[in-house]
Amino acid sequence: MIAIKIKEQLKILFEDNSKIISKELLHNTCKIYNKENTCRYISMNDGTYFCCKNSKLKESVDKLSNNGQIIPKGDNCEGL
Repeated sequence: MIAIKIKEQLKILFEDNSKIISKELLHNTCKIYNKENTCRYISMNDGTYFCCKNSKLKESVDKLSNNGQIIPKGDNCEGL
């Protein structure tokens, strides 16, 4: 049930062009490829990066981060 809910929330996120992260923001603010300092709210679909911080996915991502299930720990901005 949870996996289905997350899949539905990802579909909504990937349809929202306002959540697309620019290359500049991805490297300078989100700190991609910077291990634990990388923002934990980055999602990717077909090579495009999206911010899920201000979405229904935030709670799930926070739980994964707090449980040590994902490496990125960053919370680097207000989100898109």
